[in-house]
Amino acid sequence: GRIRYAEQPHAGIRVGREWLVQEARGEWLAFLGADDIWYADKTARQLAVIAGEPDLEFLHGHMIRFRDEPTGRVFHPPEPAPLVSASLLRRSAVEKYGGFSGSDDVGEFFDWMVRARERGLRERCMPETVVWRRVHGGNIGVRDREAEQRSYLHTVRAALARRRNAAP
Repeated sequence: GRIRYAEQPHAGIRVGREWLVQEARGEWLAFLGADDIWYADKTARQLAVIAGEPDLEFLHGHMIRFRDEPTGRVFHPPEPAPLVSASLLRRSAVEKYGGFSGSDDVGEFFDWMVRARERGLRERCMPETVVWRRVHGGNIGVRDREAEQRSYLHTVRAALARRRNAAP
Protein backbone atom coordinates (compact mmCIF):
# COMPACT_ATOMS: atom_id res chain seq x y z
CA GLY A 1 0.00 0.00 0.00
CA ARG A 2 2.93 2.41 0.45
CA ILE A 3 4.43 1.77 -2.98
CA ARG A 4 2.59 2.65 -6.16
CA TYR A 5 3.84 1.72 -9.60
CA ALA A 6 3.28 4.19 -12.42
CA GLU A 7 4.61 4.10 -15.95
CA GLN A 8 5.05 6.77 -18.59
CA PRO A 9 6.37 6.44 -22.15
CA HIS A 10 9.91 7.80 -22.56
CA ALA A 11 9.79 11.55 -23.14
CA GLY A 12 13.16 12.72 -21.77
CA ILE A 13 14.55 13.24 -18.29
CA ARG A 14 12.99 16.67 -17.67
CA VAL A 15 9.53 15.59 -18.76
CA GLY A 16 9.88 12.41 -16.71
CA ARG A 17 10.84 14.31 -13.56
CA GLU A 18 7.92 16.73 -14.00
CA TRP A 19 5.54 13.80 -14.50
CA LEU A 20 6.87 12.06 -11.38
CA VAL A 21 6.38 15.20 -9.29
CA GLN A 22 2.74 15.25 -10.41
CA GLU A 23 2.25 11.52 -9.77
CA ALA A 24 3.98 11.34 -6.37
CA ARG A 25 1.80 11.52 -3.29
CA GLY A 26 4.36 12.11 -0.54
CA GLU A 27 5.88 15.28 0.86
CA TRP A 28 9.43 14.29 -0.10
CA LEU A 29 10.74 13.33 -3.54
CA ALA A 30 13.72 11.10 -4.25
CA PHE A 31 15.01 10.41 -7.75
CA LEU A 32 17.48 7.67 -8.65
CA GLY A 33 19.45 7.97 -11.86
CA ALA A 34 19.85 4.79 -13.91
CA ASP A 35 23.63 4.67 -13.35
CA ASP A 36 23.58 5.48 -9.65
CA ILE A 37 23.26 3.19 -6.61
CA TRP A 38 21.75 4.37 -3.33
CA TYR A 39 23.14 3.21 -0.02
CA ALA A 40 20.53 0.91 1.52
CA ASP A 41 19.77 3.37 4.34
CA LYS A 42 20.00 6.60 2.30
CA THR A 43 16.40 7.67 2.71
CA ALA A 44 16.18 6.69 6.38
CA ARG A 45 19.31 8.68 7.25
CA GLN A 46 18.08 11.68 5.30
CA LEU A 47 14.64 11.59 6.89
CA ALA A 48 16.32 11.52 10.32
CA VAL A 49 18.16 14.76 9.45
CA ILE A 50 14.94 16.33 8.19
CA ALA A 51 13.12 15.38 11.41
CA GLY A 52 15.61 17.58 13.29
CA GLU A 53 15.44 20.41 10.72
CA PRO A 54 11.81 20.60 9.58
CA ASP A 55 12.34 23.81 7.55
CA LEU A 56 14.68 22.10 5.07
CA GLU A 57 13.51 21.99 1.47
CA PHE A 58 16.49 20.22 -0.09
CA LEU A 59 18.88 17.80 1.57
CA HIS A 60 21.73 16.09 -0.18
CA GLY A 61 24.67 13.99 0.91
CA HIS A 62 28.01 12.93 -0.48
CA MET A 63 28.71 10.60 -3.38
CA ILE A 64 31.49 8.27 -4.40
CA ARG A 65 32.15 8.25 -8.13
CA PHE A 66 33.33 4.95 -9.52
CA ARG A 67 34.10 3.42 -12.86
CA ASP A 68 34.73 -0.11 -14.03
CA GLU A 69 38.05 -0.63 -15.79
CA PRO A 70 39.72 -3.76 -17.13
CA THR A 71 41.91 -3.81 -14.02
CA GLY A 72 38.95 -3.54 -11.64
CA ARG A 73 36.60 -1.01 -10.10
CA VAL A 74 38.14 2.42 -9.41
CA PHE A 75 36.62 4.52 -6.61
CA HIS A 76 37.13 8.25 -6.06
CA PRO A 77 37.04 9.87 -2.61
CA PRO A 78 33.63 10.97 -1.27
CA GLU A 79 32.57 14.45 -2.33
CA PRO A 80 29.54 16.69 -1.69
CA ALA A 81 26.84 15.87 -4.22
CA PRO A 82 24.09 18.45 -4.75
CA LEU A 83 22.64 16.20 -7.41
CA VAL A 84 19.29 14.60 -7.76
CA SER A 85 20.32 11.02 -6.90
CA ALA A 86 21.91 12.13 -3.61
CA SER A 87 18.95 14.24 -2.52
CA LEU A 88 15.61 14.44 -0.88
CA LEU A 89 13.58 17.30 -2.27
CA ARG A 90 10.42 18.72 -0.71
CA ARG A 91 7.59 18.63 -3.24
CA SER A 92 6.43 22.11 -2.21
CA ALA A 93 9.90 23.44 -3.09
CA VAL A 94 9.49 22.27 -6.68
CA GLU A 95 6.14 24.04 -6.81
CA LYS A 96 7.47 27.16 -5.01
CA TYR A 97 10.61 27.64 -7.11
CA GLY A 98 9.24 26.39 -10.42
CA GLY A 99 9.57 23.08 -12.15
CA PHE A 100 12.46 21.51 -13.98
CA SER A 101 13.63 23.13 -17.18
CA GLY A 102 16.70 22.95 -19.35
CA SER A 103 17.17 20.38 -22.07
CA ASP A 104 15.43 17.04 -21.93
CA ASP A 105 18.67 15.17 -21.25
CA VAL A 106 21.07 17.29 -19.20
CA GLY A 107 21.03 20.14 -16.74
CA GLU A 108 17.37 20.14 -15.70
CA PHE A 109 18.13 19.63 -12.01
CA PHE A 110 21.09 22.04 -11.99
CA ASP A 111 18.87 24.71 -13.54
CA TRP A 112 16.18 24.14 -10.89
CA MET A 113 18.74 24.25 -8.07
CA VAL A 114 20.27 27.53 -9.29
CA ARG A 115 16.86 29.19 -9.58
CA ALA A 116 15.76 27.87 -6.18
CA ARG A 117 18.99 29.03 -4.49
CA GLU A 118 18.48 32.51 -5.91
CA ARG A 119 15.11 32.64 -4.19
CA GLY A 120 16.29 31.36 -0.80
CA LEU A 121 16.16 27.57 -0.98
CA ARG A 122 16.63 26.12 2.50
CA GLU A 123 19.17 23.36 1.97
CA ARG A 124 21.87 21.39 3.68
CA CYS A 125 24.56 18.91 2.72
CA MET A 126 24.89 16.06 5.20
CA PRO A 127 28.46 14.75 5.64
CA GLU A 128 27.56 11.10 5.00
CA THR A 129 27.89 9.36 1.66
CA VAL A 130 24.49 8.26 0.35
CA VAL A 131 25.07 7.29 -3.28
CA TRP A 132 27.58 5.69 -5.60
CA ARG A 133 27.70 7.43 -8.99
CA ARG A 134 28.77 5.19 -11.84
CA VAL A 135 30.81 7.00 -14.51
CA HIS A 136 31.15 5.43 -17.96
CA GLY A 137 31.08 6.38 -21.61
CA GLY A 138 27.34 5.85 -21.82
CA ASN A 139 26.44 8.47 -19.17
CA ILE A 140 24.44 11.25 -20.79
CA GLY A 141 26.88 13.91 -19.56
CA VAL A 142 29.90 11.89 -20.68
CA ARG A 143 28.36 10.78 -23.96
CA ASP A 144 27.34 14.28 -24.96
CA ARG A 145 29.73 16.57 -23.09
CA GLU A 146 28.99 19.42 -25.50
CA ALA A 147 25.24 19.31 -24.76
CA GLU A 148 25.97 19.21 -21.03
CA GLN A 149 28.28 22.23 -21.27
CA ARG A 150 25.70 24.15 -23.38
CA SER A 151 23.02 23.40 -20.80
CA TYR A 152 25.17 24.59 -17.89
CA LEU A 153 26.24 27.69 -19.83
CA HIS A 154 22.59 28.48 -20.58
CA THR A 155 21.74 28.16 -16.87
CA VAL A 156 24.60 30.46 -15.84
CA ARG A 157 23.69 33.03 -18.51
CA ALA A 158 20.05 33.01 -17.39
CA ALA A 159 21.12 33.46 -13.74
CA LEU A 160 23.34 36.40 -14.68
CA ALA A 161 20.51 37.97 -16.69
CA ARG A 162 18.16 37.64 -13.71
CA ARG A 163 20.74 39.34 -11.48
CA ARG A 164 21.24 42.17 -13.98
CA ASN A 165 17.48 42.70 -14.26
CA ALA A 166 17.12 42.75 -10.45
CA ALA A 167 19.97 45.24 -9.93
CA PRO A 168 18.88 48.74 -8.83
